[in-house]
Amino acid sequence: MVRLIFNIIFLIILAVFIALNMSYKTDINLFTMKMEEISVVAVVLLSIVAGVLYSFLFYMTSYFGKLRKEKMHKRFDSAKKKEKELKDREKSIDQTVQQKVTEEKEKIGLNQKSVEKREKKPLKRVVPNFFNRTKSK
Repeated sequence: MVRLIFNIIFLIILAVFIALNMSYKTDINLFTMKMEEISVVAVVLLSIVAGVLYSFLFYMTSYFGKLRKEKMHKRFDSAKKKEKELKDREKSIDQTVQQKVTEEKEKIGLNQKSVEKREKKPLKRVVPNFFNRTKSK
């Protein structure tokens, strides 16, 4: 940034030095507006200042664009990190719940074998008697 400002000041000083040593006049047509007998020095200085301002604005927009891109990248990384932490928490909660369930089953007296036997044998469907009746004549 300091280098850029130094270069701008150096170019302006150089333009003033060159312009003061010239005594030529010129006509300028600026978008249908004619100006006659204007010093070449003024034209040179205005051209340099306009170019420097344009360059500075271009530099600033690219600088802020880079800052915005870095900020978005950091946000994306933090979001990924938070997502991973949430998944890890979810897994640990699931494990804790599974442990608590097994502890409760052990306290109640349900062992794993009896639970497996129950799961293998489906319950029989109980059909009420009034569905099994035959038609009466």
